[in-house]
Amino acid sequence: MVLRLKSVTYFVPDEKKSGGKYVEKLGLVRIYDSYAGELVFTDGVRIAVADMAKLDFMEK
Repeated sequence: MVLRLKSVTYFVPDEKKSGGKYVEKLGLVRIYDSYAGELVFTDGVRIAVADMAKLDFMEK
């Protein structure tokens, strides 16, 4: 079963200094990797649940 998310907003730390930014990802979630604690999208992108700030689901 594919989870249809409207969007996921998550935090991406800055590699050069403290802080970072929030990024929005649109797409379909293929699986939840419970060992890594990540959502895995159909395009291969993995987002850690700990970094997520907001989930918006599509209405049926």
